[in-house]
Amino acid sequence: MGNRSEVNSWKLVIGVVVVSLLLVLAGCDNPTSSDTSSDDVGELVDYEGISEDIQEFVSQESLTVIENELEATVHRGDDPPTFNSEYKMSPVIFETGNVPDEFYFPGQQIADLYIRFSDQDTENNSLSVDFVEKNWLTDEVISVSEGIGSYIVGRDNSFSVFSVVEQNYEGDTVEGLYVFSGTLDEDGIADFQYTNFMLDNRGSDKVIPNDTGRLFYDGNEFTEAHAYPEDAEVESSASSLMNGLSID
Repeated sequence: MGNRSEVNSWKLVIGVVVVSLLLVLAGCDNPTSSDTSSDDVGELVDYEGISEDIQEFVSQESLTVIENELEATVHRGDDPPTFNSEYKMSPVIFETGNVPDEFYFPGQQIADLYIRFSDQDTENNSLSVDFVEKNWLTDEVISVSEGIGSYIVGRDNSFSVFSVVEQNYEGDTVEGLYVFSGTLDEDGIADFQYTNFMLDNRGSDKVIPNDTGRLFYDGNEFTEAHAYPEDAEVESSASSLMNGLSID
């Protein structure tokens, strides 16, 4: 995971910046659409262990960028663990990304993540994902996103959940991907991490380019079981592009 030494206090304050998949890149000269081809990403990873349902919305090119460039863990297989549980990921730490002119720095702490996996169907390996972001200093609710249709792959106790969402931002509709990976333990999830990735920004210059994303991990290397905040509501107008269709 690289250097995970404690960040200085001034960096922690910066880290309050809300984690986002589609962070606004105002003033940047980055392209808004990259349409990554196999020539851009090199040799493609294969689809072995990735279900056909996931293949329908995640191309080999995108999967290659996620695994090889972002170095995200993807647990493959058609026999993932069965679980319907709730967890709290904290501290959430930025690991790496490929967003041009990135302003996150490795080791930066961002919003805590409360996540719930439910309604798992072991026949087609579908499930529902809900998550809430809270400011890790003030406990303020920053964003809420619930009922995200997803698919799970993996084997034994290791899994990866793929969630695709369409999200409206300042009049633009974009399509993003979240990949959650880890290994189940009776008390939580070991080595839990998630990737935010832009599948299609549909030409918007208000969000990150296509085929770019960010990788985050639990700084404790273990994500404990924790009750999901059922009554969470966004308390401010702070912009968060982390949560699928809920950017408020």
